[in-house]
Amino acid sequence: MTSYPGGGWPPPASGVPPPPSGGGWPPATGEGLPPPPGGARPPASPGAPLGSPAAGVATPPAAGRAPAPGAPGGAPSPVAPVAIAVANPAHWADVATAFERQTGVPLNVNVEYLEAFVATAVPALFLADATGQYGLLRGFMLDLVVAQCERNRGILEGASAQGVSLFVVGIPHDEPEPGVPIRLKLGISATSRTGLSKAVEQFWDVSVNQTATISLVKCPDCGAPLAPGELVCHYCHVSTAQVVVHPLLVSRLRLY
Repeated sequence: MTSYPGGGWPPPASGVPPPPSGGGWPPATGEGLPPPPGGARPPASPGAPLGSPAAGVATPPAAGRAPAPGAPGGAPSPVAPVAIAVANPAHWADVATAFERQTGVPLNVNVEYLEAFVATAVPALFLADATGQYGLLRGFMLDLVVAQCERNRGILEGASAQGVSLFVVGIPHDEPEPGVPIRLKLGISATSRTGLSKAVEQFWDVSVNQTATISLVKCPDCGAPLAPGELVCHYCHVSTAQVVVHPLLVSRLRLY
């Protein structure tokens, strides 16, 4: 079982130096930003589109508090990653082979990166469902999936996630989705509002290098601080939305 005690997801966009804490989520504007200090590029560039010179194998960042989702380097995220165990990590190599066969390009995400993503996306989902702060999900899920979660608020009954058992199913062929999705089965251990333990099972489809909308930490016009995922400034009503490419996004979510 892998623990990410203080952060762990996601890594910075291509060429974006991580913050001092070792986090770095989410990417802001992607390509064109300066390399990290010393001139060396990071070993992986998960924010780069498939087929670009910067594309490589995405690796999880060092543990640390990540900036709030949707922010290119702002306030610490209220979401701490949970412990995660992948039941069949060796199967990821088969998934990568199938992905390349279908797309013609290699899969630029490894299983450690997947672990770090899920370890933070799961508690973000539970917290968003309990509080209504669905901006927390931006950068983890396609915009349509964020809207789905908002329509079904309360389905998780205020529980909080404690850990995840992850099983990599493979590439589904049942319904068309953005890109070539990879199906995951999640067994989530959670604690109810009353302190009782409960088990939650979900199926997620994740897609590689898809676009999603995130927001800034501060309004670029008036400088007002913004809540995670706030796409229009509450003070001056200027748009703070940015559409960026993410290495992994949940493209389909079966909560129940």
